[in-house]
Amino acid sequence: MQIKVLTKQHDRKLFDCGTPELNRFLSRNARQADERSLSRTYVLTFNHDNTIMGFYTLSSTEIHAPSNSKLKNYPLPVPAIKLARLAIDKNHQGQGYGAALLSNALKKVNNAHQSIPTIGLVVDAKTEAAKSFYQQFGFIEMHKEEETLQLWLPIKTISQLFLKTKT
Repeated sequence: MQIKVLTKQHDRKLFDCGTPELNRFLSRNARQADERSLSRTYVLTFNHDNTIMGFYTLSSTEIHAPSNSKLKNYPLPVPAIKLARLAIDKNHQGQGYGAALLSNALKKVNNAHQSIPTIGLVVDAKTEAAKSFYQQFGFIEMHKEEETLQLWLPIKTISQLFLKTKT
């Protein structure tokens, strides 16, 4: 398997994760967003096959500091990286590919943080099931005083994950 940047060669039309909004983004908007430097989409494929098994999209963003962070009283928006989308084709769901894509995204966030500061990775989970998926990897609600689907994983937590794998 390979995870790499989406290109024209990838077959986007056959992808179906069961969520029309995500399918539509991949087939119609992902490459254009990349070309305009708005976001970058990475796809999971079998080695030299251009059939997409799953994808995720990262973008830069600014957020008001999460209420459960050391920056909670910071008056301005703070820099973060957003996991804008993550989806697995229906034929490949439940096989650990979502975790593999998320792990790849976390590695990219950790590497980016070495050059450009970020408070971490944020995600707007679309459903309670998606929220549970992210929480099993340590994501926490951005604002603990309200029930929300907005989650984040602090850069300190992400960096510690990769320090552990080097030892």
